[in-house]
Amino acid sequence: MKKRLVPFFLFFLLGALNAFAQTSARVQFVNASADPACASIKLWAFVPASPPTIPVDFWLGDNRLDNIGNNSATPLIDISEFITGTISYPVTLRYRVTVAGASNANTYLADMTVQVNSAGDYHLICHGVAEANDFLPNPDSEPTALALSAVPVGNGSTASTTAIRFFNAITDLGSLDLYADATTSNVASDASYGTHANFSLASQTQQLRIRAHSQTANLYSFEGDLSSLANDTILLLATGFHHADQNPAKTSDNPAVGLTIVRLDGTSTALNTLEGGGGTARKAATLAAQFAIYPNPASQTAHVRIENQAASHLHLIVRDLAGRVVSQEDLGTVNTGTSVFSLDTRRYAPGLYTVTLRQESGGAITQKLSVVK
Repeated sequence: MKKRLVPFFLFFLLGALNAFAQTSARVQFVNASADPACASIKLWAFVPASPPTIPVDFWLGDNRLDNIGNNSATPLIDISEFITGTISYPVTLRYRVTVAGASNANTYLADMTVQVNSAGDYHLICHGVAEANDFLPNPDSEPTALALSAVPVGNGSTASTTAIRFFNAITDLGSLDLYADATTSNVASDASYGTHANFSLASQTQQLRIRAHSQTANLYSFEGDLSSLANDTILLLATGFHHADQNPAKTSDNPAVGLTIVRLDGTSTALNTLEGGGGTARKAATLAAQFAIYPNPASQTAHVRIENQAASHLHLIVRDLAGRVVSQEDLGTVNTGTSVFSLDTRRYAPGLYTVTLRQESGGAITQKLSVVK
């Protein structure tokens, strides 16, 4: 009798495991372009007809893929929402990039394809510039036109470490080495433009430093408290321009180099810049503002208190955890100092939301809001 139970038990166990296995890929769209033309973008997914003989192909641009600011991201979205029928891997996805709020994909900044090799979770990172002639070339001769890169989500986090996928999106800088705190050995080495590295950091890490590959001098240093990211998985973006003031065009609003933490739920945080070197590089100023939400959780009204270091044109965007935009406000020019704006949360269903403060000229920060009834 026992011999008959063993195969049955194994069959049951395999069935249970298959039930929990991820059978489709999920992608998180990330805007890592520093081009001011891409300060806020909309992505349109090409949806092929099924069967292909039926001429009903179309471009899908729903609210989850709109108003993606520089260094901002959506939550993970299952690619089955953009593909009809059975998905066979590897699969090629096609997207167009337009300015935020576009009503169609006929006029676009880029038309791009990207390959997803298997079921699993990916960062789908939009990087580069819309007009390469308006910006300095990459010193390693890497192409800098707008592109999409499918980067597998990192792994290996523990109760005391953070799993990090580092991506170099700085078009006018060569290969980078990344160092943590005062260590003399790098955590990421020779990361050229458009490539990524996977590693883990201790949660007590406070500083990160960027150097040109095999060089001893820091180009940039950043600080940030990673203690809240223990047992988490994040994307670490290096974005901006190293020679921000030397680009042939659009020099007034080119963001300088910065490091941004992007979480899988779509929230992002820019690290504070301690130093910026490298000749003409400017100190990063992705967003000269911070904000707080109170009360949080909120039942009727949530107040957003903004501490602005310099007058700037700001937008406030609220998304649900599926990435859909539930509200967006053009705050206009917000003066230096403290300003308070209100959100009528009675219009929202109970649950978690992300609130993004985006600067018109580029840069965004995101926090979570809980709505209760």
